[in-house]
Amino acid sequence: MGVRRVFADGFLYGGLIWLLTLGGLRVGVATAITALMLLGLSVAQTWQPGPPGEITDALVALAIGGVVFLLQDGTASSPSPAA
Repeated sequence: MGVRRVFADGFLYGGLIWLLTLGGLRVGVATAITALMLLGLSVAQTWQPGPPGEITDALVALAIGGVVFLLQDGTASSPSPAA
C-alpha cells in the first residue's frame, strides 16, 4: 500500500467520521461505526476471488478517529453556561 493510498483512505475515512459527528454522533461512536464497517468489508473480501482482505483500512480509520478526538476543542460537547 503506497503513501498516496494511505492519505487518500485517511481523507475518505476522516470525512466519514467528521460527517457522522456533524450528524450528532460522538467521535468515538462515529469512529467505531466506520472501523466496524471497514472490518466487515475486509472479512467479506476473504470469500472473494483475488487478493485477501486487509485490516489496514480499519486501522487507518481508528487512527484518524483518534486524531480527530485529540484535536477537538471541547466546545461542541460541553453545554454553554447560562447567562
